[in-house]
Amino acid sequence: MTVIQPRRGLALRILRYPLTLLVLGFVLFTVIYGLVAVGAGTTPGLRGSPLQPLAVLAGAALAVWLYKLFQRFVEGREDAEFALAGAGAELGRGLGIGFVLFCAVVLVTCLAGGMRIHGLGHGIGALWPMLTMAIISGLFEELLFRGIAFRQLEALLGSWAALALTTAVIVNNKKTHQLTNS
Repeated sequence: MTVIQPRRGLALRILRYPLTLLVLGFVLFTVIYGLVAVGAGTTPGLRGSPLQPLAVLAGAALAVWLYKLFQRFVEGREDAEFALAGAGAELGRGLGIGFVLFCAVVLVTCLAGGMRIHGLGHGIGALWPMLTMAIISGLFEELLFRGIAFRQLEALLGSWAALALTTAVIVNNKKTHQLTNS
């Protein structure tokens, strides 16, 4: 038996077109990223305190919740990326692997002469901005480039083209960040 589905309206088809979703999602979550980053970095009392990464975690939780709403109501699909089944185990594995990789990058950078660790010159307070940076860059880069850009480009151009384009943008973003911070 064939079931005839009613045709969606033109506005909804335009809204759910991958290019529209790419632009809308990227702009929306870039603004949220900017608000969280600037807010955590400029709010008196947050910078350099244990509250700074907590504020970023709150902003990250808000961004994930908004992403779930974006998926559900704008894209019209069920959440696959942030499903709760098995999330605890995946979070633990992800944090452990991330910690090991972060330490390995610092070690390789130190061995290559790009960085020296002289101790905790500013005490444990130097940890909070680094932790904040790790949280905000990790979550928002994945949300923007993998959650939004990759999926929509994949729908438009295919997997390989989406992978090549998002990788090129991420590498360019890292190079630009290095140039502005050197």
